[in-house]
Amino acid sequence: MLPPGGKVGRTLAALVATAAELRLFAIESGRSLAGINGGTLQGKKLRGYSNVRGLVLDGTFDFGSATLTVRGTGAAHGKVRLTVDRLVGTLGGKHVVARLY
Repeated sequence: MLPPGGKVGRTLAALVATAAELRLFAIESGRSLAGINGGTLQGKKLRGYSNVRGLVLDGTFDFGSATLTVRGTGAAHGKVRLTVDRLVGTLGGKHVVARLY
C-alpha cells in the first residue's frame, strides 16, 4: 500500500517522526517535554504539543498507547491511535495506517 500524498501524507510523516521522538525522549523516561513550537508532554497528558510548524497534538497516553487529536494550520485534522508499533486513525477524512519505528 502506498502512503497518502498531499496534506494527509505530510501530516502522517510528521506524526510518525513526532511519535518516535516522544517515545524515545519522554514516555519511556517519564520526563516532561516541551515542544519546539509549543505545548508540553507532562505525565501522560500531551497539550498543544508541536515540533513541526502547523501540526499540533493533544492527547493522553495510557499503558503504552495514546489517543491523539491532530490539528493545526498545516495539518490534516483528525484523530489517531498510537500503539507500540503502529499509528491508526483518520486524517483529513482519510483512513491512515503507519508503522512506527
